[in-house]
Amino acid sequence: MVVVDPKPLFEISPYLYMQFMEPLGTTDGSVEAAWDYEADDWREDLIDVVRDLGPGAIRFGGLFSRYYRWREGVGPVEKRPPMRNYVWGGVETNRVGTGEFVDFCRRVGAEPLCCVNFLSDGRRQYWKTPGGAVRTGDAAEAADWVSYCNDPDNRERRAIGETAPYNIKLWQLGNETFCGTRWTTNAVMIPVPRGRSYLMPVASVMRLFAQHNGRQGVAVSDCPSGLDIAASRTGNRFFLHAVNLNYSQPVQAAFSIIGMPVTQGRVLEIAPGNLREYVNQDRPDTFAPREKPITASNLPWRFSGGSVSVVELESSQGIG
Repeated sequence: MVVVDPKPLFEISPYLYMQFMEPLGTTDGSVEAAWDYEADDWREDLIDVVRDLGPGAIRFGGLFSRYYRWREGVGPVEKRPPMRNYVWGGVETNRVGTGEFVDFCRRVGAEPLCCVNFLSDGRRQYWKTPGGAVRTGDAAEAADWVSYCNDPDNRERRAIGETAPYNIKLWQLGNETFCGTRWTTNAVMIPVPRGRSYLMPVASVMRLFAQHNGRQGVAVSDCPSGLDIAASRTGNRFFLHAVNLNYSQPVQAAFSIIGMPVTQGRVLEIAPGNLREYVNQDRPDTFAPREKPITASNLPWRFSGGSVSVVELESSQGIG
C-alpha cells in the first residue's frame, strides 16, 4: 500500500525542473547547433521541443563561465570576436550572446539564469592563457553585466538599440562553485546540420514530472519495497512521482490518502518493452508516457519493471 499524508510540508519551486545551455564546442555544439545561420534565428524545431519540455529556468554558463567575457557576446554581430572554447574544444562565434539567450528563454517560457565569470573559479590557467589573452572576470565586470541586463538607463545596452531592460532575476557566481549542483546528461538532441530536435529519455521523464506536479510537497508515509516515490498536491489532487528501481520485476501497490477518500485516479507511465530502446529524430516518442485510468478492476496497480510513472489521485474534501 502507498500511503500519502496530505499535510502540506512546503511550497515547490517553479524552477525545480530547470535546464542548462552551455557552448560545448566540438563535443556537442549545443549553442552553435541551435542557431539557424540561414534564417539568422533560433532553430524552430528546437524552440518547439524546449517549449514542450517546459523548463522553469535555463542556465547559461557552466564551465564556459570560467573564461566567458560577456561583452564579446553583445553589440553588432559583425563586431563580435570569435573565441576559443578552452574546455570543450573548437571555436565559438559568439553569435549567441546575452540578448539571444534571453530571447530564447522568453520564447520557450523559461526564466534566464546567467553564470558570471567568478575569477575563473580560481583556475589560474584562464587568468592569462598561453597566447596572452586574459579570460578571467572580476566583481566589477559581473556588476556591469547585471547593470547591462537590468538597469533601464544602462548606456551600453541602449547604445546598441536595446532600450528595454532584460530583467534577469537569477544569477550564479561561477560554475557550481558553492552549491555543488551536478548536471548528468543533455535533455535535447539537436541533429546537425538539419533535422528534428528531440528529447532524450531523461528529458521525457522530466517533462512528465514537470507537467504533472503539485504546488505543495507532501509525505509518503508508507510504500512497497522497490518503489521510490515523491508526492505533492494542488488542492484535492495528488501527484505521486514513482520509479520502480527494479529493472526486471514489477511491484504492485494500492493507494490511500490519510483522512481523504480517493474518488478517481489515473497513471501516466513510461514503460517501454525494452528499457534499452533508443530514440532519434525518426523515432522521438519511444519514451512517451501512456495514460491509463485507475479502476477497481486494476488495483492493486502493477508498476512495470524499470518504469517511471505519475499517479494522479483525486479526493473528495476531507481532513487534509
